[in-house]
Amino acid sequence: MPAGTMEPGEAPEHAVLRKVFEESGLTGPAITSYVGCFAYDKALGISERLSSPYDY
Repeated sequence: MPAGTMEPGEAPEHAVLRKVFEESGLTGPAITSYVGCFAYDKALGISERLSSPYDY
């Protein structure tokens, strides 16, 4: 499962495909379902599970 941050203005769907490529070199994967999304604040050390990647 890819992990990382989204670029400013980047859609969550694009971010996950970009991270899959960056971390594995795989191209052409398909998104078939939403697994989950976490917001993490490094400065505060707080993480939160979001119900949607658009909840930021």
